[in-house]
Amino acid sequence: MVYSPKILVFLTSIAMFFRNFICNALIMERLLATIWVTNYENNRSCWFTFTWVTIDIIVTVINAYFFTNSSSSNNLLVTVIWQFILSTIGIIEIYIFFKLLKYNNKVYFERKSSALDEQKLTGRYQLSENIRTTKQLIPTLCLHVCVNIIGGISVVLPYFNLVTSPFGILFCVNFLSFVPITYLTFLIELSMILYHPFLKRDFKKFIKNILICKNSKIIKLHRKSKNLKTKTD
Repeated sequence: MVYSPKILVFLTSIAMFFRNFICNALIMERLLATIWVTNYENNRSCWFTFTWVTIDIIVTVINAYFFTNSSSSNNLLVTVIWQFILSTIGIIEIYIFFKLLKYNNKVYFERKSSALDEQKLTGRYQLSENIRTTKQLIPTLCLHVCVNIIGGISVVLPYFNLVTSPFGILFCVNFLSFVPITYLTFLIELSMILYHPFLKRDFKKFIKNILICKNSKIIKLHRKSKNLKTKTD
């Protein structure tokens, strides 16, 4: 199935799989923040990040290996199973995220009308953080699920012999899956910027500066050409 140099496929697939797996760590982090809402901010540990990143790296390398050597039927089957598992988990995670958002909103408004001692203020702050972060991550998570589903199509078609010729695999599988994945990957990065208040603010400033700089250059060129025309006349 793979026609590119294996080392390039391996490195590319590592980046792709790691990006998709790391979403699971974000889900678990928000789940823990919801369970231990009153003291999560003070009791966070670096071991959570270390553990999940280690698990993600191990799973990523294993999947990248089987994907790179997917010319074998057994190896391709492993990739098909993993893509199915990832897509299923992703759909479940989206459901969990919406439930977390609904629950945090409910608890937040219940506590808003109650007395505000120091502990409850800390809890309300964490609830507000949970709501904000969940809203930011839902679009990104939905796009990740789309990437997993489309990526799964690229291995399901050859495995079930729906596409058999080298041209069919290169065109119908690689082109029709990798092109949408490329655009979706861009939308993932863009959604993380647009749904984050500070990143969105900085992004708007960046775009505004580019447009102002472009317009000022056009005005200067127009004035320069006008002056040259006047001198010529």
